[in-house]
Amino acid sequence: MKHFYLLFIFIYLSGYAQILSQDSLKQEFLHTKAHQYETFFETLDARLTQLPMKEALSIVRILQNAGNSDNPEKLQHYITQSLFRIHYQQKNYLLADSLLQKDLIHTKKYHLISEHAETLLNLGMVYNTLYKYSEATQYMQQAYHQFSSQNKKARAATALYELGNLCLKMPERDCEEYFQKALALGGDSLKRVYHISSLNTLGLIQSGNKRYSQSLSYYQKALDLAAATHDSAWMGIVRGNIGFVLLQTGREDEALAYLLEDMESGLQHNELLSAAAAAVSISKIYRDKNQPDLAKKYLLQGIELTQKVGFLPVLKPMYKELASIYEQEKEYTEAIKYLHLQIQLNDSLAKKRREIDVIKMQSSFDLQKKENEVKNLTEENARQKHLTVIVITGLTLCLLLVILTLRIRQKIKINQLLIRQKTDLENEVNNRTHTLLEYNHQLKEFSFMTAHNLRRPVAMILGLGQVLRLPDNKPDEERLYIEKLIDTTNELDLVLKQMNGLLEKKQDSVIDN
Repeated sequence: MKHFYLLFIFIYLSGYAQILSQDSLKQEFLHTKAHQYETFFETLDARLTQLPMKEALSIVRILQNAGNSDNPEKLQHYITQSLFRIHYQQKNYLLADSLLQKDLIHTKKYHLISEHAETLLNLGMVYNTLYKYSEATQYMQQAYHQFSSQNKKARAATALYELGNLCLKMPERDCEEYFQKALALGGDSLKRVYHISSLNTLGLIQSGNKRYSQSLSYYQKALDLAAATHDSAWMGIVRGNIGFVLLQTGREDEALAYLLEDMESGLQHNELLSAAAAAVSISKIYRDKNQPDLAKKYLLQGIELTQKVGFLPVLKPMYKELASIYEQEKEYTEAIKYLHLQIQLNDSLAKKRREIDVIKMQSSFDLQKKENEVKNLTEENARQKHLTVIVITGLTLCLLLVILTLRIRQKIKINQLLIRQKTDLENEVNNRTHTLLEYNHQLKEFSFMTAHNLRRPVAMILGLGQVLRLPDNKPDEERLYIEKLIDTTNELDLVLKQMNGLLEKKQDSVIDN
């Protein structure tokens, strides 16, 4: 029970420590500016490679959802790169490729030129792993040119270094130029491990071309650089390569010293394959020195180390060499044993090659399928965008048509209103004209009637006036004429009053109309 509680407390504290670690990492990220992302995520990726996949993905998602970024486009790139490295380490190459393809589109869309070049370089590494060397070369060359255009010499040199390593996998290629350019371009800014590796690879190339003095020159430079940086692992590897060259040139005693150092360094740093290669070469030296026991001892060590590594193709010549030593020593049982092992290994390797061919074909098929899916998605996105443009254009045209229709209807209504108003005005004018004509006619009649009615009294007055002028009028006659004149004048006054009344009525009628 006590142990159970201790285990529970340990698990609880471990989980609590993990939460604290993630929280502190999140706080550190929130205080990181966009120009510091590269350094932050470089350190983060080094941590993530030491964690289980589930925990590593959890940390990346926490940072992805943290927000508060002054450059979300650049942040998205670095998040995607971290996810890529996690899946690449877990050998999920197709998923890693898919992530990088999306990031390639993302970085191009937002003009993240340096980040775009990094994505191209990583894609080259993925396709290299998938044995698609042609595509890998294209991606790495694009990365190199983009780095060069931005004067990023160290990264351009790194791309050349990766191109050189890729070139070595393809037969009948001159790969020396890549490493020469990488060293010339990168200089001291090239990562130390790439610098040493480039010098070492150039030594291997020169050795393969049997230019041993040049090979030793490159190896010595690599050894000096490894010694200056206290990199004992690389020192052991380079010493072993120097030993192989010395062995080729017949300087066996010098070669033996270097190879023994290489073997010891390989065992110390768990570089078992390097130690195995050194052991085989040491065995050959002792056999040439006619010391079969030491030759068998080191060859058996080489076989044991190679078996631990699982690099089976190297075992074939080892079995054959060991069988030859046993045969020379007349130990035929052991010789036959290792010959049988060689035959079994041949069969196993043939089977393995067939399996690798199947895996390559399957990888190519899966990759092609993925590329087709990406292509289909791209085409579908293009169709959707095209359809969206058509729909928006159609809606815009419909809206314009509706607006135009409303304006036409409004104009028609205004025109109809104007027509009605015009008609009303015309009717009113016609009515007024008709009324005026009628009034004019009545006025003529009135004038005629007035003239007729006034004519008799006026004529009477004029006549009476003439009579009154006569000199021989008698007083009674004059009085009679004057009374007649007064009556006629009253009659004239009555006619004038009647005319005035008629005129007032007509005036009121006109005002009312």
